[in-house]
Order: sequence, then C-alpha cells, then structure tokens
Amino acid sequence: VFLRDLKEALDKVTGTRIAKADYDRQAVPLDEGQAALKTGKYKSAIEGLTVATKGPIDQLKKEAEISLAEAKRTGETLLARCKTALDGARKDQAKETLKMLADEFAALECGREAAELLQKIGVEKKDGK
Repeated sequence: VFLRDLKEALDKVTGTRIAKADYDRQAVPLDEGQAALKTGKYKSAIEGLTVATKGPIDQLKKEAEISLAEAKRTGETLLARCKTALDGARKDQAKETLKMLADEFAALECGREAAELLQKIGVEKKDGK
C-alpha cells in the first residue's frame, strides 16, 4: 500500500524528474567546490565548480556560476594587489602571492596572468614551470 501511495504522489508532481545519480553528478562537485572555496582551497574549488557549471540542472548551474564568480573576484583582487606591489618595487612581497595565484587559479584568467607576471620578473611557479 505504501509504495502504491508513493507512486500516486509522484504522478501528481509536475516538472522534470531527475534521477538521483544525475543530480549527484552535478550537486556533489558543487558542494565540494563551495566547501573548498570557503577553506581557501581555490584550485579544487574551481575544478568542482567548473564541473557543476557544465551540468544539466539549471538551479545548480546558477549556484556554481555564482560561486565561481566569487573565486574569480578573489583571484582578481589578489592579482591587483600583486600588480600594485610590483609597481611599488616590492617584488618579494608580490612573488609568493603570484606563485599561489598561478598554481591555485591556473584555470582562470587571473591565474594565467599571474604566471605571465612571474615569467616577466624571472620567477618560476611552485611546480617548476
């Protein structure tokens, strides 16, 4: 009787049905990415959030895009600080943050720009590249 009632209730629900496995394929990377973002693990955050933005569920995609935009803003802010430090001839002060940006934010424009700045000032990134 319980299963029949459950099936009848499900039949009354409108909208698109999503299998749990499909939902988890997008929700798990989103959750992990948001958690990593909160703890400052930007590389894994960006990876998880990027996966979540490519999923089919619009609500999760929007959440992932918002969190990814937050990560981009963080990277851009750090990059701007590094540029200011370089302009003020504080190369040593900027060097470590640029290395972190080039490594942690490599998938974003600010990470690529940090890598270029490191090359211009003659410093190798953390991974030796």
